[in-house]
Amino acid sequence: MTVPKDNDSNDRLDIYKRLANSWQCAAINREIEFREVVFVPIEGDYAQVGGAIFLAVLCFPEDLKKQRNLVEAFAAALVKGSAIPGSPERRELRKIPGYASLLDIPNKRIEQRISKCSDRLHKRNRAAWVLFQKLGSSDDPNSQSSLKDIMLVAAKQNTHEYPAFRSSTDDEEQILTSFRQRVMTPSKPVAHIAMAFYSHFEKGTSADIGILNIILNAADWLPKVIEEGEMYRVIMGDIFPRYDTQYLQGSSQNFKVPIEDTIAVLPFVDPIEPSTTDWIQLFNFCKSGEALGF
Repeated sequence: MTVPKDNDSNDRLDIYKRLANSWQCAAINREIEFREVVFVPIEGDYAQVGGAIFLAVLCFPEDLKKQRNLVEAFAAALVKGSAIPGSPERRELRKIPGYASLLDIPNKRIEQRISKCSDRLHKRNRAAWVLFQKLGSSDDPNSQSSLKDIMLVAAKQNTHEYPAFRSSTDDEEQILTSFRQRVMTPSKPVAHIAMAFYSHFEKGTSADIGILNIILNAADWLPKVIEEGEMYRVIMGDIFPRYDTQYLQGSSQNFKVPIEDTIAVLPFVDPIEPSTTDWIQLFNFCKSGEALGF
């Protein structure tokens, strides 16, 4: 574990103060308002684990098993990529607790899990684009453009990473229903971090940068994305009201995100000092509620 310098400690304390101020301004009770809290390491060598857990929660907010499988796949890909098969370095890796099982995971299984992550990230990015477009249409929620119209534009976007939504009859209501069910609704628990992740990486998609490179450089982006995501989360009820307004009547035209249904991904208060290098054990620790937060 890399020992933080004094200025790192100050930066770490600053992020907690800013988060606390955001909650205070929004009059949020952390103990009541969070559906789930996941504390992740954001510094030093273990920031990569934090980045992997962040992406796992973002991609699979409702599925603990898939979260764990994705973290394991990231760990296996990075471990395998650090030494050529049959090399002395690879044999040394097998001696490290937890690494032998990672090295034995078939490459095809690793690729399948990471591919599923890429697909989910495209869906989260598409949902984030919709929400930013809605916000950009007006500062006043009562005067914002119809979410239905924005979703239809998003559904018809056709990119290399993610094809457009279609129906056999080109019926727009069918397209919207599919888009809402497959993109917007599953994103609700993590809409805030989806927006923050999209905002941070919008100049280069995850496909351009490479998911493993994103994990490797987690210490550079994870604290910023967590903080920005919390700012979106605490004001979600204001920017996307849970009630029907004069201009946004009907659930199909509004995006309601009860704050108590969201998942908070937060940093550790103190530098994590785990006694293991096993990513899955660290994942279980971060998801257990035993990790120290504020």
